Amino acid sequence: MRDDPDAGFECASCEDRLVEVLERVRAFHLERAHRTCKDYGDSGGVEVLAEELTRLAQRIGPVKDNDPRAVSGIVEEFHSTQDAFAIRFGHLERILLHQLQRIDIRILQTEESEHLLDDRSAIGKGARLLVVGFLDGAAGRNERDLSHLRKIIPYSGRCQCLSEEDVRVPMMSLKDAYEQAKLLQEGGHYRAALRSAEVLYKQSPFHPPVVALYISCLIRVQQNELAVRIAKRAIRNITNKPHRSMILTSVSDGMTQSGNLDEAIELIRTELESQPDNLALASSLCHMLMMRDDGEEALKVIESFKERGLESMNLAAIMGRALLRTDRRDDAIEYIQDLLERMPDASPSGKHLAYNSLGHLLDKAKRYDEAMDAFHKSNELLKPEFDADRLERTLSSVQSCWTPERFAMVAQRPNTPGPRPVFIVGMPRSGTTLTEQIIDAHPRGYGAGELGMIIEIFREVGLDPDNPYATGPDEYDPELLEKVALEYRAYLSELAGDRDVDVIVDKAPLNCLCLGFMALAFPDAKFIHCHRDPRDNCLSCYFQLLNAGHSYSFDLHSCGVYYNYYQRMMSHYRTLLESPQVNMPIFENDYEGMVADQEKRTRDILDYIGLPFDPACLEFHSSGRVAVTLSNDQVRQPIYTSSTKRYERYASHLAPLIEGLGDVLDGDA
Repeated sequence: MRDDPDAGFECASCEDRLVEVLERVRAFHLERAHRTCKDYGDSGGVEVLAEELTRLAQRIGPVKDNDPRAVSGIVEEFHSTQDAFAIRFGHLERILLHQLQRIDIRILQTEESEHLLDDRSAIGKGARLLVVGFLDGAAGRNERDLSHLRKIIPYSGRCQCLSEEDVRVPMMSLKDAYEQAKLLQEGGHYRAALRSAEVLYKQSPFHPPVVALYISCLIRVQQNELAVRIAKRAIRNITNKPHRSMILTSVSDGMTQSGNLDEAIELIRTELESQPDNLALASSLCHMLMMRDDGEEALKVIESFKERGLESMNLAAIMGRALLRTDRRDDAIEYIQDLLERMPDASPSGKHLAYNSLGHLLDKAKRYDEAMDAFHKSNELLKPEFDADRLERTLSSVQSCWTPERFAMVAQRPNTPGPRPVFIVGMPRSGTTLTEQIIDAHPRGYGAGELGMIIEIFREVGLDPDNPYATGPDEYDPELLEKVALEYRAYLSELAGDRDVDVIVDKAPLNCLCLGFMALAFPDAKFIHCHRDPRDNCLSCYFQLLNAGHSYSFDLHSCGVYYNYYQRMMSHYRTLLESPQVNMPIFENDYEGMVADQEKRTRDILDYIGLPFDPACLEFHSSGRVAVTLSNDQVRQPIYTSSTKRYERYASHLAPLIEGLGDVLDGDA
């Protein structure tokens, strides 16, 4: 940590001095690195070189803060044309800064980081890099520091030379930075994960796990075309077959998300010609064939593998999906049960899929007790921790801070141009995909899918990164609010592409947690709340393969507890948005009402969002659009009634759910 943060730096020789350090590294270690790295596909050399740099830095030892070697980064990127080995300067720069400066990351918890920026005399090139080193080291470690970092730099106006790109590179080893980005992604912080993954990719553009993670992050934020380009570029340079499979599996997901199913299928088929026994590729291919509604072709692939004695839980699960509505359903039940007995040591994730598929088959066969047992076994295999106390703290914050009185104190709300955003909210499995498909079928509407961007913006701009719900509507910086509103609208327009539309739909379920913020940032928005019988809704969540972010869905009692919380949250926001201070009433869309009279409900929805009626909206299932949610199969069919009152078939198993729901069912039929 600096002894005198006001001290300036003599930066004229910074680059020269650091080039000296680089030359020492080059002379001392480059030959060894080249021997290790024979091509871009081998990441071992990068790790070896990183270790050697660390040891070199340790031998040099701590230096004073005003030593140019310590305050400026390595400024050149060097390549070996003979071995096609590149070292990205950002990674090496951060290793040197970290090791030479012995940076105390806790500086970010104090006012000293702001002090460094306050003093303009300290913002030479070297000092700028030093400050960035302090800050993005912490940014790579957790979302709280990243949020704090953003408050200090992009919006402070004190240091124009500090850009968003400057603060992205984490001052960590490749392995630690990769694990950190992966944790961010798994925690649902997709934009933060993408920032970290992007930096990692720039450092190691042909390291397969990094490429796969980067592609996955791009897909999560709907940048599917870029994800496909990145993957295709990578597989041209990677010859290792397991690594190619890893990348191709990721790219197939991205192409599926972007609707390029035919191209994705052909890509995997071509790779299978050189890896005919690869079960992961076969599973990916069969999954895409099912997404294309080509179950017969998927079954042919699965049978060809079975004939050669190649089986997996993933393929068995897909087989169950393909035979679900056929007269071969019993064959699938028998096969999956037999495979589960023969492969007791299969991975938990594989058995999770197989038991879930078995549950759906047994449900269709009206063997409800056995079906419930299969769903229970499936969920127990990967059951995450469910934190009900956190939900209550969140609700308490919302009820205290998001009130009509606080809204009345807002001096200015964003006035940003673009198509009207329509937010479809509700529990998963409540009809959100169906409603989105109906609007997307309209020539003036576009369904963008489950974006997740709003909830991330909400977390990032709140005053307390640990509890963004505690920031009231009157506490946001108007300029910052305008900035993120513009950013979001630009993102929507980019997704819509060439389509000339009046409304764009975002149907991320978690948006129901920040309806007040959305109303604040988008005064022209419309909100559609989808809901259905809580017993049917919770049971459907329990039966589906929701990810760990929906931790409640793995246990019936937790499903009930979460639904109770969600209903109280919606009740509060409903009152808030209907108040004169906000005047943005929510459209209530119950699934049972949609099923009872599709045309009337469709007309009502279109009228609410400002679109004229179009008959195409009644034929949404014929649009040819691929829905990439769990409702993919259902939205290819006309609206049906078989999912209503489904809970009655499982009445003897619902005691934990009923207990968790509490007073939700009071007055319910």
